[in-house]
Amino acid sequence: DSTVVAHEWGHYLHMRLSLGSSSQYLGMSEGWGDFNSLLMVVRDGDQFAGRAYPMAQYAAAGFGSRASYYGIRRAPYSVEYTINPFTFTHVRASAPLPDSAPIQAADDDPMNEAHFVGEIWAQMLFEVYVNIIEAGRAAGRPFEQSKRRMTDYVVAALKAAPDDPTFVEQRDAFLSVVRAMAKNDPTRLADVDAVARGFAKRGLGAGAVAPPKRSRNLNEAVESFVIAAP
Repeated sequence: DSTVVAHEWGHYLHMRLSLGSSSQYLGMSEGWGDFNSLLMVVRDGDQFAGRAYPMAQYAAAGFGSRASYYGIRRAPYSVEYTINPFTFTHVRASAPLPDSAPIQAADDDPMNEAHFVGEIWAQMLFEVYVNIIEAGRAAGRPFEQSKRRMTDYVVAALKAAPDDPTFVEQRDAFLSVVRAMAKNDPTRLADVDAVARGFAKRGLGAGAVAPPKRSRNLNEAVESFVIAAP
């Protein structure tokens, strides 16, 4: 399954460009991996409304008839809350599972298990990427240019983050590199807004509070849906 290969390469990219060992770092590593898979499967012309993007659906085929929808995650990635309902609050060990969308039964691991935390980060990145693609469409920019921008932002954001970043620190690194690139390229100003809206949609907006770096249960996470000013 090529999405599994892409996921594992995403770990390689992440851990070559960023250092850490905290629960948030390891959780985001799973998310970087899933997002690298999403970069591979999203295609030019995709319409995102109502669409689901499962992770590793072929590798999961032996798990049952629902694998084509869920893949190996609790929910497929999607811009729809009715398909993927997860937000920043769901990194907390104490958070209940959302009941606003069908969820695939998982092991008895707590909500702060690394792969579960990674689902939240990957969903945020997916929202950002969709926004950048749609901003590009509005500007008449080819899909491949939008994809190239997103990959450049990912690499730059990994380099710009401090060691062992929290969710908020990694978000801020992402926003900072897009703002920096926009200073010399005004066509990227729409990307700044796209990034801010993408993170805010899933609870990592202005005012969100990340758990302390050494938190294990991540119960200190406070979500915010406020869009930061570009």
